[in-house]
Amino acid sequence: MKHFKDKDIENFNNLNKDIATPSSFFNQNDKNDERKIQPSKKVKSIRQLRNIEKEIVRLNYKEAILKGLGNNILNIQQYILSKTKILVEKSGIEYLKKIRRIRKSKLVL
Repeated sequence: MKHFKDKDIENFNNLNKDIATPSSFFNQNDKNDERKIQPSKKVKSIRQLRNIEKEIVRLNYKEAILKGLGNNILNIQQYILSKTKILVEKSGIEYLKKIRRIRKSKLVL
């Protein structure tokens, strides 16, 4: 068994700080964050976006789910906003969830 030195343990702890988890990715207690992202576009529906924007939002939605943010709509909204500067309202996120469920069920059949 290898014995680690204090320096190795500090380096390991510093590496773990860079790993994003759902709870650390968005700290909901910090509402007055000076680094808030200002949306360039706010939409209720995905249909209001141009084709390229639709694809980017869909890809970022999938990426958010893969990162473990899929259960909370607010976290998905914030993730998409941080990546695209497009604020998709709750109904748009629910639409993306519905489409994903439909596509999954078609793959299973």
